[in-house]
Amino acid sequence: MTHAHRSLCGHLLIVLVALSWAAPPHASESDSFASGWSKGLNSSMRLISAGATAGTLQAAVEIRLDANAITYWRNPGEAGAPPVFSFTGSQNVAAIHVLFPAPKRLQEGGTTAFGYQNGVVFPIEVTPMDVHKPVTLVARVDYAVCAAICVPARGTARLTLNSEPGPFAALVARAERRIPRPLPPDSRFLLAAEPGSRSWIVTLPAALAEQTDSDTDLFVEAPEGWYFEAEHRTEGPGFRLKLTQKPPGGSPPVDGIRLTLVSVSAAVEAMVRLEAAPPAP
Repeated sequence: MTHAHRSLCGHLLIVLVALSWAAPPHASESDSFASGWSKGLNSSMRLISAGATAGTLQAAVEIRLDANAITYWRNPGEAGAPPVFSFTGSQNVAAIHVLFPAPKRLQEGGTTAFGYQNGVVFPIEVTPMDVHKPVTLVARVDYAVCAAICVPARGTARLTLNSEPGPFAALVARAERRIPRPLPPDSRFLLAAEPGSRSWIVTLPAALAEQTDSDTDLFVEAPEGWYFEAEHRTEGPGFRLKLTQKPPGGSPPVDGIRLTLVSVSAAVEAMVRLEAAPPAP
């Protein structure tokens, strides 16, 4: 997908936002662990609280999707838009860290998207300014939802976080288990350029290679203007990275490429560098 095409999609989403903003949420006073649902087209969003760990409060943004609807990962793939989180107006907050569970590769109208079906829980780590005072989280999430058509949605929610685990601790813990973990220092992805092509062979660390199967997937995030496709090799283990677009005049080595390997049992990620660039055929 070209950068121009992505820009066009972005402008379309901006135009449609005014038509699909969600109504303000109505929190249930009887439930101190969750805000009310903020409803949008084909989706709903809320905040949930899941206790505290070592001075950090655990929370999450939960998005539910209608049947056959999808939303997107931080890298949406060939089309779509990643979610954008704003916590302006939150009280007694020193830092907020949003975590992204591993995505799935989804087919959407002839294009490949990276994201989630049915729903997704984004865990949030909240560091209070003063651990002895209440923390109130105010969230606004702009995200795209695609079913028969693609529309933007906005969810808004407000919740005073609870230090007790509560009924949503297990839900958030399941989402946290799908967060890609950094590869250990003694493990790394090995990349080798293929002469005469615009591709690189990716060899997995031995421990990971033993756990992979046909359902294991590799996702690539690259600097602005660089686009790669990852596919299983047919002639051997590992993956092939194919360069599909680069900035005018750009030439590797390229820093800042992140590979995320997702299997049924685990997800890991690591930053890599293209040490050599095969010339364009």
